[in-house]
Amino acid sequence: MRTWMGLLVVVLLAGCASAPPRQPTGLGEKSFWADQAKRSTKLKHVNGALGLRYKTKQMNVGGRGRIASTLGDGLRLELRDPLGRVRFLVALKGPKFAAYFPSEKKAYIDSERGTRYLRQFLGVGASFEEVQDLFFGVMPRTFGLKRLDSWEWDPSKGSYKGSAKLAKGGQLRVWVHPGNGAIELLQAQRGPDVVEVRYTDFSPCCGKDSPALANVVVLEPEHRRTSIIAEWDDLTPVLSIPRDTFDWSPPDDTIINDLE
Repeated sequence: MRTWMGLLVVVLLAGCASAPPRQPTGLGEKSFWADQAKRSTKLKHVNGALGLRYKTKQMNVGGRGRIASTLGDGLRLELRDPLGRVRFLVALKGPKFAAYFPSEKKAYIDSERGTRYLRQFLGVGASFEEVQDLFFGVMPRTFGLKRLDSWEWDPSKGSYKGSAKLAKGGQLRVWVHPGNGAIELLQAQRGPDVVEVRYTDFSPCCGKDSPALANVVVLEPEHRRTSIIAEWDDLTPVLSIPRDTFDWSPPDDTIINDLE
Protein backbone atom coordinates (compact mmCIF):
# COMPACT_ATOMS: atom_id res chain seq x y z
CA MET A 1 0.00 0.00 0.00
CA ARG A 2 1.29 3.44 -0.91
CA THR A 3 1.19 6.13 1.78
CA TRP A 4 1.41 9.90 1.84
CA MET A 5 4.71 9.59 3.72
CA GLY A 6 5.94 7.19 1.05
CA LEU A 7 4.98 9.70 -1.61
CA LEU A 8 6.93 12.41 0.23
CA VAL A 9 10.02 10.17 0.33
CA VAL A 10 9.74 9.51 -3.41
CA VAL A 11 9.52 13.24 -4.12
CA LEU A 12 12.50 14.02 -1.89
CA LEU A 13 14.64 11.30 -3.43
CA ALA A 14 13.68 12.45 -6.89
CA GLY A 15 14.96 15.89 -6.00
CA CYS A 16 18.28 14.50 -4.81
CA ALA A 17 18.99 12.04 -7.61
CA SER A 18 19.74 12.96 -11.18
CA ALA A 19 18.69 10.33 -13.72
CA PRO A 20 20.35 10.29 -17.14
CA PRO A 21 18.30 12.15 -19.79
CA ARG A 22 15.83 9.98 -21.65
CA GLN A 23 16.26 9.46 -25.35
CA PRO A 24 13.60 9.19 -28.08
CA THR A 25 12.33 5.67 -28.69
CA GLY A 26 10.48 6.20 -31.95
CA LEU A 27 7.09 6.13 -30.25
CA GLY A 28 4.60 7.57 -32.71
CA GLU A 29 1.25 9.28 -32.31
CA LYS A 30 -0.47 6.12 -33.57
CA SER A 31 0.96 4.17 -30.62
CA PHE A 32 -0.26 6.86 -28.24
CA TRP A 33 -3.84 6.58 -29.49
CA ALA A 34 -3.60 2.78 -29.37
CA ASP A 35 -2.68 3.07 -25.69
CA GLN A 36 -5.60 5.44 -25.14
CA ALA A 37 -8.02 2.96 -26.73
CA LYS A 38 -6.68 0.08 -24.63
CA ARG A 39 -6.80 2.24 -21.49
CA SER A 40 -10.43 3.23 -22.07
CA THR A 41 -11.40 -0.42 -22.60
CA LYS A 42 -9.40 -1.94 -19.72
CA LEU A 43 -10.50 0.74 -17.26
CA LYS A 44 -14.11 1.09 -18.43
CA HIS A 45 -15.45 -0.44 -15.19
CA VAL A 46 -13.25 -0.46 -12.07
CA ASN A 47 -13.39 -0.74 -8.32
CA GLY A 48 -10.45 0.64 -6.39
CA ALA A 49 -8.88 1.98 -3.23
CA LEU A 50 -7.11 5.31 -3.15
CA GLY A 51 -5.92 8.23 -1.12
CA LEU A 52 -7.27 11.62 -2.05
CA ARG A 53 -6.36 15.15 -1.06
CA TYR A 54 -8.85 17.74 -2.17
CA LYS A 55 -7.88 21.36 -1.61
CA THR A 56 -10.32 24.08 -2.62
CA LYS A 57 -10.70 27.77 -1.87
CA GLN A 58 -13.01 26.94 1.04
CA MET A 59 -11.86 23.56 2.37
CA ASN A 60 -9.07 21.00 2.60
CA VAL A 61 -10.20 17.37 2.68
CA GLY A 62 -7.93 14.32 2.71
CA GLY A 63 -8.11 10.63 3.48
CA ARG A 64 -8.34 7.15 2.10
CA GLY A 65 -11.35 5.48 0.61
CA ARG A 66 -12.97 3.60 -2.23
CA ILE A 67 -13.97 4.39 -5.78
CA ALA A 68 -16.37 2.72 -8.21
CA SER A 69 -16.17 4.05 -11.75
CA THR A 70 -17.73 3.47 -15.15
CA LEU A 71 -16.16 5.84 -17.64
CA GLY A 72 -18.75 8.03 -19.31
CA ASP A 73 -21.56 6.79 -17.10
CA GLY A 74 -20.97 7.15 -13.38
CA LEU A 75 -18.63 7.46 -10.42
CA ARG A 76 -18.90 7.03 -6.67
CA LEU A 77 -16.08 8.11 -4.39
CA GLU A 78 -16.10 7.79 -0.60
CA LEU A 79 -13.43 8.89 1.86
CA ARG A 80 -13.74 7.44 5.36
CA ASP A 81 -12.16 8.09 8.76
CA PRO A 82 -10.33 5.36 10.76
CA LEU A 83 -13.66 4.31 12.30
CA GLY A 84 -15.19 3.72 8.87
CA ARG A 85 -17.40 6.81 8.86
CA VAL A 86 -17.85 8.65 5.56
CA ARG A 87 -16.12 12.05 5.61
CA PHE A 88 -16.62 13.00 1.97
CA LEU A 89 -18.73 11.51 -0.82
CA VAL A 90 -18.96 12.26 -4.52
CA ALA A 91 -21.64 10.69 -6.69
CA LEU A 92 -21.85 11.22 -10.44
CA LYS A 93 -24.53 9.57 -12.57
CA GLY A 94 -24.91 10.92 -16.07
CA PRO A 95 -25.26 14.71 -15.68
CA LYS A 96 -26.26 14.49 -12.00
CA PHE A 97 -23.49 15.33 -9.53
CA ALA A 98 -23.47 15.49 -5.73
CA ALA A 99 -20.74 16.27 -3.20
CA TYR A 100 -21.69 15.42 0.39
CA PHE A 101 -20.00 16.35 3.68
CA PRO A 102 -21.67 14.32 6.47
CA SER A 103 -19.98 16.13 9.37
CA GLU A 104 -21.44 19.42 8.16
CA LYS A 105 -24.71 17.79 7.01
CA LYS A 106 -24.20 19.69 3.78
CA ALA A 107 -24.45 18.66 0.12
CA TYR A 108 -23.82 20.40 -3.18
CA ILE A 109 -25.95 19.38 -6.16
CA ASP A 110 -25.08 20.11 -9.77
CA SER A 111 -26.97 18.96 -12.89
CA GLU A 112 -24.03 19.65 -15.25
CA ARG A 113 -21.61 16.85 -14.27
CA GLY A 114 -20.05 18.88 -11.48
CA THR A 115 -19.01 21.77 -13.74
CA ARG A 116 -20.59 24.43 -11.52
CA TYR A 117 -19.19 22.78 -8.39
CA LEU A 118 -15.62 22.75 -9.70
CA ARG A 119 -15.98 26.31 -10.95
CA GLN A 120 -17.09 27.51 -7.52
CA PHE A 121 -14.62 25.55 -5.40
CA LEU A 122 -11.57 24.95 -7.60
CA GLY A 123 -12.00 27.98 -9.83
CA VAL A 124 -11.73 25.99 -13.05
CA GLY A 125 -14.05 25.34 -15.98
CA ALA A 126 -14.04 21.52 -16.03
CA SER A 127 -16.55 18.80 -15.25
CA PHE A 128 -16.10 15.99 -12.76
CA GLU A 129 -16.61 13.59 -15.67
CA GLU A 130 -13.41 15.03 -17.16
CA VAL A 131 -11.65 14.66 -13.81
CA GLN A 132 -12.78 11.02 -13.74
CA ASP A 133 -11.17 10.38 -17.15
CA LEU A 134 -7.99 12.18 -16.14
CA PHE A 135 -7.63 10.07 -12.97
CA PHE A 136 -7.00 7.11 -15.28
CA GLY A 137 -4.81 8.91 -17.81
CA VAL A 138 -7.60 8.93 -20.38
CA MET A 139 -8.02 11.91 -22.69
CA PRO A 140 -11.51 13.25 -21.86
CA ARG A 141 -14.07 12.49 -24.55
CA THR A 142 -15.35 16.06 -24.23
CA PHE A 143 -12.07 17.26 -25.77
CA GLY A 144 -13.35 15.82 -29.05
CA LEU A 145 -9.93 14.63 -30.22
CA LYS A 146 -9.05 11.76 -32.55
CA ARG A 147 -5.71 13.12 -33.68
CA LEU A 148 -3.12 15.71 -32.67
CA ASP A 149 -2.00 18.65 -34.76
CA SER A 150 1.67 18.10 -33.91
CA TRP A 151 3.88 15.36 -32.45
CA GLU A 152 7.55 15.83 -31.69
CA TRP A 153 10.31 14.89 -29.26
CA ASP A 154 10.79 17.37 -26.41
CA PRO A 155 14.37 16.95 -25.13
CA SER A 156 13.79 19.33 -22.22
CA LYS A 157 11.26 16.90 -20.67
CA GLY A 158 12.46 13.64 -22.20
CA SER A 159 8.95 13.02 -23.55
CA TYR A 160 7.00 13.17 -26.77
CA LYS A 161 4.96 16.35 -27.00
CA GLY A 162 1.65 16.67 -28.84
CA SER A 163 -0.66 19.63 -29.27
CA ALA A 164 -4.13 20.16 -30.65
CA LYS A 165 -7.10 22.52 -30.65
CA LEU A 166 -10.00 21.42 -28.45
CA ALA A 167 -13.43 20.79 -29.95
CA LYS A 168 -15.17 23.71 -28.21
CA GLY A 169 -12.24 26.10 -28.35
CA GLY A 170 -9.02 26.14 -26.44
CA GLN A 171 -5.68 24.43 -26.69
CA LEU A 172 -4.22 21.15 -25.48
CA ARG A 173 -0.59 20.22 -24.89
CA VAL A 174 0.33 16.73 -23.79
CA TRP A 175 3.65 15.06 -22.97
CA VAL A 176 3.83 11.28 -23.37
CA HIS A 177 6.25 8.78 -21.81
CA PRO A 178 8.60 7.47 -24.54
CA GLY A 179 8.51 3.93 -23.15
CA ASN A 180 5.01 3.12 -21.93
CA GLY A 181 3.00 5.55 -24.08
CA ALA A 182 1.14 7.01 -21.08
CA ILE A 183 0.45 10.69 -20.49
CA GLU A 184 2.98 12.25 -18.12
CA LEU A 185 1.80 15.85 -18.29
CA LEU A 186 -1.34 17.42 -19.73
CA GLN A 187 -2.14 21.11 -20.02
CA ALA A 188 -5.56 22.22 -21.24
CA GLN A 189 -6.52 25.83 -21.81
CA ARG A 190 -10.12 26.92 -22.35
CA GLY A 191 -10.70 30.65 -22.23
CA PRO A 192 -8.78 32.08 -19.25
CA ASP A 193 -8.58 28.66 -17.55
CA VAL A 194 -5.42 26.56 -17.68
CA VAL A 195 -5.50 23.17 -15.97
CA GLU A 196 -2.38 21.07 -15.51
CA VAL A 197 -2.40 17.35 -14.71
CA ARG A 198 0.82 15.56 -13.72
CA TYR A 199 1.30 11.78 -13.65
CA THR A 200 4.08 9.96 -11.78
CA ASP A 201 5.05 6.55 -10.36
CA PHE A 202 3.87 4.32 -13.21
CA SER A 203 3.15 0.60 -12.98
CA PRO A 204 0.99 -1.89 -14.96
CA CYS A 205 -2.56 -1.27 -13.78
CA CYS A 206 -4.32 -4.57 -14.18
CA GLY A 207 -2.45 -7.69 -15.16
CA LYS A 208 -1.00 -8.90 -18.44
CA ASP A 209 -0.94 -6.57 -21.45
CA SER A 210 -2.34 -3.71 -19.40
CA PRO A 211 -1.63 0.01 -19.82
CA ALA A 212 0.69 1.79 -17.43
CA LEU A 213 -1.16 3.57 -14.64
CA ALA A 214 0.24 6.60 -12.82
CA ASN A 215 -0.12 5.78 -9.15
CA VAL A 216 -0.02 9.49 -8.31
CA VAL A 217 -2.10 12.06 -10.22
CA VAL A 218 -2.03 15.79 -9.43
CA LEU A 219 -4.62 18.10 -11.00
CA GLU A 220 -4.41 21.82 -10.37
CA PRO A 221 -5.51 25.00 -12.10
CA GLU A 222 -2.74 27.40 -13.04
CA HIS A 223 -2.14 30.29 -10.63
CA ARG A 224 -4.64 28.99 -8.05
CA ARG A 225 -4.04 27.41 -4.67
CA THR A 226 -6.42 24.54 -5.34
CA SER A 227 -5.75 20.95 -6.35
CA ILE A 228 -6.91 17.35 -6.42
CA ILE A 229 -4.27 14.70 -5.68
CA ALA A 230 -5.14 11.03 -6.14
CA GLU A 231 -2.85 8.19 -5.05
CA TRP A 232 -3.94 4.71 -6.08
CA ASP A 233 -3.68 1.86 -3.57
CA ASP A 234 -5.45 -0.73 -5.68
CA LEU A 235 -7.44 -0.86 -8.90
CA THR A 236 -9.48 -3.82 -10.12
CA PRO A 237 -11.20 -3.91 -13.53
CA VAL A 238 -14.60 -5.61 -13.45
CA LEU A 239 -17.05 -6.64 -16.17
CA SER A 240 -19.66 -4.11 -15.08
CA ILE A 241 -20.87 -2.00 -12.19
CA PRO A 242 -24.59 -1.75 -11.38
CA ARG A 243 -25.84 1.74 -12.22
CA ASP A 244 -27.56 2.09 -8.86
CA THR A 245 -24.06 2.15 -7.33
CA PHE A 246 -23.91 5.75 -8.47
CA ASP A 247 -27.23 6.74 -6.90
CA TRP A 248 -27.21 8.96 -3.86
CA SER A 249 -30.06 10.43 -1.83
CA PRO A 250 -29.43 13.01 0.90
CA PRO A 251 -30.40 12.19 4.50
CA ASP A 252 -33.38 14.17 5.77
CA ASP A 253 -31.26 16.56 7.84
CA THR A 254 -28.99 17.55 4.93
CA ILE A 255 -28.62 21.19 3.90
CA ILE A 256 -28.86 21.16 0.12
CA ASN A 257 -26.99 23.73 -1.96
CA ASP A 258 -28.34 23.54 -5.50
CA LEU A 259 -25.73 24.97 -7.89
CA GLU A 260 -28.12 25.78 -10.70
